[in-house]
Amino acid sequence: EWFSNFATAEDLQELQAFYSDYESPIFNSAPEFLREDFIFPYIYGQTFVEHLLDLGGWEMVNAAYADIPVSTEQIIHPERYPDDKPIPVDLPDLNPILGDGWREIDRGVLGEWYTYLVLAHGLNPDARLSVSEAQAASDGWGGDAYIVYYDDLNNNIVLVVHTLWESSGEATQFHNSFQRHSTALFSAPTTVQADHLAWTHSDGYTELRSQDQFTTWIFAPNEEISQALWTAIQAP
Repeated sequence: EWFSNFATAEDLQELQAFYSDYESPIFNSAPEFLREDFIFPYIYGQTFVEHLLDLGGWEMVNAAYADIPVSTEQIIHPERYPDDKPIPVDLPDLNPILGDGWREIDRGVLGEWYTYLVLAHGLNPDARLSVSEAQAASDGWGGDAYIVYYDDLNNNIVLVVHTLWESSGEATQFHNSFQRHSTALFSAPTTVQADHLAWTHSDGYTELRSQDQFTTWIFAPNEEISQALWTAIQAP
C-alpha cells in the first residue's frame, strides 16, 4: 500500500535490481509442500489484510492484532473472520491400544491449509490432485485433531487424523478426493465402501473411515493395529 502511493522511480529501480539477481537455493530445493507453506503468509496473508483494509481501513487491520485469526480457514476465506471459528475435536489416548514401545511424538491441528497441502502438494507428484479439486475438498473443513505415535524398536509410525466437516456432504467430498489421491499413491484400494476405504501397501496400511460429518484417516503398520485404533476412536 505504501509502495503504491509513495514509492519513487528510484525505489522501483532498486527493487527490480534486487530481484534481477536474487537466488534462493534452499527454498528452491525444498519439497513442494514446504515451498507452498513458506509463501502462505505472503499470498493469503496479503489478501486477508486487503480484505480488512477494504472493509474498515487501517483501524480494522490494527484491530486484528487484538483478535488474531484462530485458523488458516479464516485467512484463506477472510469473509469467515472472525465469526467462523473451528470446532474443537478430541482424540482419545491411543497409547493403551498400541502397547509397550510406542510413544506419542506429535499432536495438533492440520486445519484447512495443511489438509489442502496433503492433497495438492504431497511428495509424490503422481498423487497430487489439481489445485481446484484439493481446494474444494478441503473447503468444508470445520475442525480436526491429529496425533502421531512412534515405535522406536521397530521403526514404525501411526498417524491418526480425525476431521469434522461442515456437513455430511463436505465429508463425502473429501472422502472421494482422498480416494483418488491415495489410489494414485498406493494403487487400487483393497476396500471400497461408502464409509470405508483401505489400502495395503509397502509402507503399511492406510484407511479412511467416514461417519456422518467426520472422517478418520489412519496410517498404521498393519490392518490389525488400524482396526483397533478405529474401534477406540469411533463414536458409540
